[in-house]
Amino acid sequence: MKRLLGTTLCVTMLMGLLGGCSSKGKDTETGTTKGNSQTTSSQANQESSSKEVVTLNVLTTKISSNVTDYPDTPVTKALADAIGVKINIIEADTDKYNVYMASGEGFDLILTPTNNFNQLIEGNIVTPLDDLLGKYGKDITYNISDTVAFSKSSWSNETGKLYFLPCQIGVDSQGIYQGMGPLTRWDYYKELGYPEINNLDDWLNMLATMQKAHPKTNDGLPVYGVSMFADWGVWGYKYPLACYYGYNELSGSQTGLYKPSTMEYSNLFEENGLFWKSIEYYFKANQLGILDPDAFISKFDDFTAKATNEQLLTGPATWAMGEFNSKHSEEAVGFQVIPTNWAYQWGGTNYKAGWVDKCFGISSKCKNPEKAMEYLNYIYSYEGCRQLYSGVAGKDYTVSDGKPTLTQASIDLYLKGGEEWKVSGLGFDRNIVGLGSYTINPADGKTLDLFVDPSIYSQMLTKCQKDFSDYYKVNYPDEIFKQYREKYNVKDQSNTDAFTIALVSPASDEIARKEASLVEAAISAASKIILASNEEEYNALKQQTMEEFNNIGLKDVIDWYSKEWNAATEKAKQFK
Repeated sequence: MKRLLGTTLCVTMLMGLLGGCSSKGKDTETGTTKGNSQTTSSQANQESSSKEVVTLNVLTTKISSNVTDYPDTPVTKALADAIGVKINIIEADTDKYNVYMASGEGFDLILTPTNNFNQLIEGNIVTPLDDLLGKYGKDITYNISDTVAFSKSSWSNETGKLYFLPCQIGVDSQGIYQGMGPLTRWDYYKELGYPEINNLDDWLNMLATMQKAHPKTNDGLPVYGVSMFADWGVWGYKYPLACYYGYNELSGSQTGLYKPSTMEYSNLFEENGLFWKSIEYYFKANQLGILDPDAFISKFDDFTAKATNEQLLTGPATWAMGEFNSKHSEEAVGFQVIPTNWAYQWGGTNYKAGWVDKCFGISSKCKNPEKAMEYLNYIYSYEGCRQLYSGVAGKDYTVSDGKPTLTQASIDLYLKGGEEWKVSGLGFDRNIVGLGSYTINPADGKTLDLFVDPSIYSQMLTKCQKDFSDYYKVNYPDEIFKQYREKYNVKDQSNTDAFTIALVSPASDEIARKEASLVEAAISAASKIILASNEEEYNALKQQTMEEFNNIGLKDVIDWYSKEWNAATEKAKQFK
């Protein structure tokens, strides 16, 4: 807790604002789930202490959850009816999150990365779950027994007790389409004659051609080939090109990365690392005259607004492109990832240890720990996850001969998207669900999330996705990416060893400080390098920045994580 002691004064000042702990009011192998559970969430909760609805405050960092904006939907009402729980998401920035953690007040459940585990346990901020598990966690015990054992062994600060449960246990597939990678306007790509893209230079030149052909929207707004947003720190120099080059983020590290295809550690700021690949990309975009001049001051909401308003030609992922696709779902217009034989593909990881940057713990000051455990049990049960992902039986989907099928109204809502989709509560926030949406319910052989059931993909296509599929002669967009994996040996993230990722130790105080300084220096230098007038100035600024990185201690950070990575790799062998 020593890193948090400095927040004591802040805690005292903010305690009045925090409120009380709680208020009343694909035959997919998951790797950690069992195949034939004999329990359901309703059976497991017969020992519920009360049928009265209790509001549970869930502390998390920014996840842009629909549950925050739409807390009262038919799906959340079904959750309340099933176990007497209503969820209130507290999305805090880093400073406020640390204040909450230091006090332990104001939240019932915490969603946290692994690097906070030890301080939460040592500070008695979270409570052991073992006794609660025995009474209120039958589905957890049966469905994710391997994960429970792993958590006790590796995430308990050597106590051997259960403190944390990760969300999204299971295989992370892509579903109907790829959401990350070379993303652009399909209608404009078609207009250009489906040009072959062999590298990022070709990609940037294509975007420049698009921008020249469409310099303004129908409303007279300027169009930009490339943009970004600055309010997520170094995110814009990490994730937009991570998929292209085959990287993923090392949870709990500000600068750590790894390559799923080879399971090798990398650092964001190393020579020719992902940061520099991203900087070069933005520099070239600026040289071509297609970089948004507001890229360094835009917030995420500004970015999505521009995407919705047809001002952007590419972005980091479909989910970042605002409401553009849903607004044009009735047209052959929309953002699609273009298949290539050189860019890596996202997805495919078997998260046997779940998403380790989002693990649940119960506050030691929670006034209703039994209800908190009932909620956790619900989100690790097949019945509960089916309801959260797919809606209410009889309304959003029907069951015939034991097989669930989405109603046409639900499919229409999915295709339409926008406000109506969000108000419906369908497509519940994956960040706060225990089992992955592609997990198979052994009772009926269908995915828990019926919207990712391959048998209905033909009914789920937007006009743009159908046009895309027709061109590539596939049934749905993701099929062409599978063909590229087979034909061109394009790699995705299926080679990831999830236990290695989960076992990398959190940074020491010294390393964390150096990482923070590296991030600060990188953000400070980035715009100057990108806006350099020519390659000579670019190279000089890059060399100057690398010298600054080295003076801060980049080598110390790389060496420390390399050692921890190797240790985690060795330790993970016992869980295979």
